[in-house]
Amino acid sequence: MKIAKEQLDTAILAQFDLDNFEENHRMDEEEWTHSLSSGYCAIYTARNEDNEIAAILFLKSPSVDCGLWYFYSVAVSEKCRKMGLATRLFNEAIKSEIATGFINSHCHIDNVASIGFHKSLGFKPVQYVNDFYGDFEDAILWERAR
Repeated sequence: MKIAKEQLDTAILAQFDLDNFEENHRMDEEEWTHSLSSGYCAIYTARNEDNEIAAILFLKSPSVDCGLWYFYSVAVSEKCRKMGLATRLFNEAIKSEIATGFINSHCHIDNVASIGFHKSLGFKPVQYVNDFYGDFEDAILWERAR
């Protein structure tokens, strides 16, 4: 798999979501446009030998050098899961983008896979947030120092 930083358009990002995720976990083109419209965004991908996207990781920050980042999303195609791609993307992104500061993230309070993933990356739970998601589900706020 080739890992690289990319400038992907919202249609490609939305199509990747549509092809790989259940309805309640995907973002449409409008949501991607909104997400990419403010601050600094860093998108990293893993592509297979046919140049197809196998995984995407998305980080955001108010500015490149402010020291506060948000780990917005990571998505791995169903056929490429359990290959360590999300961890490889995360490690490449923080090595390339984040010199110092903090990285925050959220996940559903009952998402066992995401909780384990956050812990494996060195995130610590900071707070439980009631009704964080649009479906009125609670979230865990995570933080990791760089």
